[in-house]
Amino acid sequence: MKKTEPIMINVNERKKTPPLNLEENQQVLIAAMADVSMALNSSLHLDEVLDRILDNLAKVVAYKTANIMLIKDGSAKIVRSMGYEVLGTKELMMSKTFDIDELSNFSQMISTKQPILSYYPHLEQDWHLLAESEWIKSHIASPIISENEVIGFLNCDSDVAGFFNKVQTYAMKIFASQAGLAIRNARLFDASTRLGKKLRSINDLTHQVLEATTLNQIFELLPEKLIDLLEGSNVYISKWDDFSQTVTGWAATGEFKDDYVIGKSDPGDRTLTKEILETQHSTIIENLDLTQLMEKKFHGLYREKSLFCLPLIAEGMKFGAIIVGYASSDQVNEEVRSLGEYAAMQISTAICKIHMLEQERIQSSQLTHANSLIESLSHVSTAIKSGVDTNNVMHTIGMELELIKIHSMVALRVGESDNLALTYSSVQTKLVTFVKNLSKHKISDVITPIDSLPLFREIIESQQAEYLEHPEEVLIQVTPPIFKSAITKLVEALMITPGTKCILVPLVIEKKSIGILSLWGENLQKIDIQAASIFGGQVANAIENADLLQEVQRLAITDELTNVLNRRGFDEVANREFGAAKRYSRPLSLIMVDIDRFKAINDVYGHPIGDEILVEIAARACTKIRETDYISRYGGEEFLILLTEQKPENAKTVAERIRKSVAEQPFNTSVGKITVTISVGVTGANSQISSISMMIKTVDKALYKSKENGRNRVTMIDKI
Repeated sequence: MKKTEPIMINVNERKKTPPLNLEENQQVLIAAMADVSMALNSSLHLDEVLDRILDNLAKVVAYKTANIMLIKDGSAKIVRSMGYEVLGTKELMMSKTFDIDELSNFSQMISTKQPILSYYPHLEQDWHLLAESEWIKSHIASPIISENEVIGFLNCDSDVAGFFNKVQTYAMKIFASQAGLAIRNARLFDASTRLGKKLRSINDLTHQVLEATTLNQIFELLPEKLIDLLEGSNVYISKWDDFSQTVTGWAATGEFKDDYVIGKSDPGDRTLTKEILETQHSTIIENLDLTQLMEKKFHGLYREKSLFCLPLIAEGMKFGAIIVGYASSDQVNEEVRSLGEYAAMQISTAICKIHMLEQERIQSSQLTHANSLIESLSHVSTAIKSGVDTNNVMHTIGMELELIKIHSMVALRVGESDNLALTYSSVQTKLVTFVKNLSKHKISDVITPIDSLPLFREIIESQQAEYLEHPEEVLIQVTPPIFKSAITKLVEALMITPGTKCILVPLVIEKKSIGILSLWGENLQKIDIQAASIFGGQVANAIENADLLQEVQRLAITDELTNVLNRRGFDEVANREFGAAKRYSRPLSLIMVDIDRFKAINDVYGHPIGDEILVEIAARACTKIRETDYISRYGGEEFLILLTEQKPENAKTVAERIRKSVAEQPFNTSVGKITVTISVGVTGANSQISSISMMIKTVDKALYKSKENGRNRVTMIDKI
């Protein structure tokens, strides 16, 4: 504290004391004190009492200037004064703070509880003269005592040397005693009034928060109410998530309240809220820079260095904390602490009540939702038992789920492979359009390896359903590369929104996982896992009962237009046959067919006519090969024919037959007869060819030679 010079200090009475006549003044003093006592006790407000002390002091002691000093934290400060305004020093004197320990006259009055009298203060050895107190020639002071404790000082000054005497000293002592009693009563009254106001405030706050039906209602009124109640600079209310062990902002006051509200901790962070909730007691942080209760990266959320922290806990549930900022920790006295703890208890109770109501609403909603899903499943079960065909069963599944805003998709295993082929979706129309716009592939061509996502493998092997909070993340991982660039449009086609949830259900027949059922929608909830699993059983039964599985497997490897193998189907059988030929040293040959000038046909006659020609070429080729051979539509107008147990020379003969069957007989189409020719390449497996892909590259070279040499011919390359 800044050291200041006193205006008066005296510890000894001078020998030259004016003669006194106590009897002569006794009656006057008694009468004056009676008036003073009535005046001082006529009000219980501290400000009024302090004013009346100086107003009535003149009835007891005459003075030029007088002041009242009150003690706080080891220092004395003038709280009321008279006469300084005439001297022009009032503002200066009212601003000074006096250190009691460094001023001997104050220390003496505190230790003796007796007044001091100085006839000639400037002659006193320990009187320190200030410029603004040079005029003082006589000084008198008395301690103000309340409950046997010095709470302040009453001081009078005069510009006349030896002006004050022992009678006035005696009168000052009596007057100061009356002043002490009046100040004590006023302080008690002010404290009682203030406490009553605080209690009314906290009762009002309690009533409002307990009547609130939503958390928003609480947090709209709470911050400002708490500032008024606890007299803090700012209020910060945090929210604790026990599941994720993280803290977010709930509400706050001040210029930077938005920064606090959007703030969030990470799991494992050392936060003030977490520490307070663990101790379950209010805590005062005197200096934020020195605290070990939280990491320094969170210090910037608070504008004050002193914090009063209150846990929000009720019924064993942890909700968060109330943190009140102060300029100094001294402001958090016992009254503030008690009020804060009581308020936190009431607020916690209100939050707990709303939390329980919300949980009841959620449970009720979940039960209603589950009942709707179960009812829909009963319709599916009825459709299955009625013996309708599989297409209608799948359609029924989709339609019933769409009624409760849940979309569905079925992906089945392709044969014994670890690939999943899309079989059905309730958003089939949008999905077909999406695929068609991006590639020549069909929906049946969309294949997803089970191992493309560990989750798929887990579902297939564990045969347990999984709930997904963010299905879009899974979709991005399993989308084929050809569709990656249009993932946003795929999300739209599947009607996935930010609020969409998903359940993946394994389809199991006789303990064997044959595929995965996907259910997704904004209304889907974790509680639906059990119902979805039952639903998956219904779908699996439908597939088994209607022999859908075999049909799906056939469709997955069949070209829908020509009814021969598609590229995926050909790759499966070709790899198998190539491996067998190598193992047993058996001959294997490959024919590649390409329609000459097919683009021109499409341009002139249109794609539908082109499709008719593709179908007819596949049909004519099938009549020229054995049942043990394999024919596939490998590209737009390309066909691959694999001949088992056939050498290249024999394969060339077969190829020539196919070429003639095309060239020598015009095609009957919807627009009339059209002459078509083909170019053909032939090759055979040999020691130089190590894989079916090398064999395809070789036969492609042979085909290119046929094109290069004029088309409508067969070329064989049996060596690389």
